[in-house]
Formats: sequence, C-alpha cells, structure tokens
Amino acid sequence: MDALTNSSNSLLLGATFLHDILNYRQNLKQKRIINFLDYFINGLSNIQGKSNEEILEICKTEEFVDIFDSIITKVHHTSSEQKVKDSQVS
Repeated sequence: MDALTNSSNSLLLGATFLHDILNYRQNLKQKRIINFLDYFINGLSNIQGKSNEEILEICKTEEFVDIFDSIITKVHHTSSEQKVKDSQVS
C-alpha cells in the first residue's frame, strides 16, 4: 500500500510541476505579446498625416491583418530579447 501511495504522490508532484512550467511559459509568451502591442500602439499614435479613421481603415485590410498575424505569431514564439531585436533589423 505504501508503494501505491508513494507512486500517486510522485504522480501528483510531477503533474503539479508540469502545470507550473506550462503556466510559466504561457505567461512569458503573454508578456512578449503585451510588450509588442504596447510598442505597436505607440507607433500607431506617432503616425502623422493620417487621421485615426484612415489608420483604422488600413488596419482592417486583409493584407494588414495577415502581416500583423504573422508578426504576432513570431513575437509569441521568439524566446529572447536578442532574437526580437534581430528580427526588427531584418
């Protein structure tokens, strides 16, 4: 009976550990996306020569949405600040 109890305790500890790691990784990804969106929104607010309505119309185009989705995916999967900086230069 002790072996069964020890096995179930080990299994629970392993599951808890895995859950914590996955949550940590998800939180990192979420922070990267939030940081990028803050940077992006700041950039949009600095556009001169276009009204907010014109900018919004551009942001609604299929081409923009496709590019933006691609960028968000890259930000989501980029795991280091240097990779982010390198991708901005490219």
